[in-house]
Amino acid sequence: AVTGALERAGVPLVVTVHDLRNPHHASPELHDAQLGVLIEHAAAILTLTAGAAREMANTAASYAPARGLKLKLTGEDDEARLRAVRAVRPDAWIGIDANQGLTRRSLEDLLPVCIELDVQLIEQPLPVGREEDLRGLDSPIPVAADESVQSLADVGRASGLYQVVNIK
Repeated sequence: AVTGALERAGVPLVVTVHDLRNPHHASPELHDAQLGVLIEHAAAILTLTAGAAREMANTAASYAPARGLKLKLTGEDDEARLRAVRAVRPDAWIGIDANQGLTRRSLEDLLPVCIELDVQLIEQPLPVGREEDLRGLDSPIPVAADESVQSLADVGRASGLYQVVNIK
C-alpha cells in the first residue's frame, strides 16, 4: 500500500540496507519477505556493507530490481569489491562511501578504477579534519561530504572541496 501511494504521488522510494538480517526477527524469512517488497519498488539506492568481494557481488546480484547501489569501502581490497559488484550489476548506478577511510593518495589511486567502472559518486573519502586535502583533486566523479558537514556552519568550509552534501 505504501509503495503504491508513493508511486502514485511521484515520490521515489529510496531504500538503504545496512544489515542483511534484522536482529528483531527470530528467523530470516520475515525480514527477506519485507525487504523483497521494498526492493522491488525501490527507485534508488541500496547500501552494501563492506565485506568480501564475492559476498558483496552476491548481495548486489540478489538486489537486481534496485537501480542504484552504494558500496561501503574500507581502504583495503576496494578495487576487488568494485569490480565484483560491477561484474554482476553492469546496469546499476554505483556510488561508493569510503567512510573517511582513504587518504588523498589512496583516493587518487582508486580514481582510475572508479572512472573505468562508471562510479557516479564518491562519499566522504577522507577523515573529518582532512577536507583541505581534497583541494585541487582532479576528479570527474562528484565527491560528497557526509560526516564533514554536520550543520550549516560546516557548509562554508566544504565549499570548493565537495560537489555534493549528504543530508540526513
